[in-house]
Amino acid sequence: MSRLPDAIFKFIEHELYNLDSTKRELEELKMDISEGSIGGMEYNDMSSGPNNENHSSTETTALDIMTNKAIMRAAKTIKDIEDVKQQLDEQKLRLFHLKYKRNRPWQQITDDLSISETTYFRWRKEIVERVAQKMGFME
Repeated sequence: MSRLPDAIFKFIEHELYNLDSTKRELEELKMDISEGSIGGMEYNDMSSGPNNENHSSTETTALDIMTNKAIMRAAKTIKDIEDVKQQLDEQKLRLFHLKYKRNRPWQQITDDLSISETTYFRWRKEIVERVAQKMGFME
């Protein structure tokens, strides 16, 4: 694998830390669509906005497209991370849980898993790179 740029590494870690909030966001977006509204605005040709402004069907369509893109992005992110998690062995999955779900410092994780600092950083890099590869950021 080629070296992952720092900005992409940080982006992937951000997605790993925020996996649960991405799942909640996805459910909220799905609920908004199933309830026929987004942000409290009803879908129809002319809907009243928060300031009693009328929104055209073009604006509503733009909201639909943005929401659908957000749903697709969130769903893909969740699927890619979950696919990688399923491939991790038990120790790396524990590292994932301790680091990205429980936000434990690396020193505590090395103690909890009885691994060296070098192993911790190597496994962390491997997890991030596998997710980056699954998401299409690297070959």
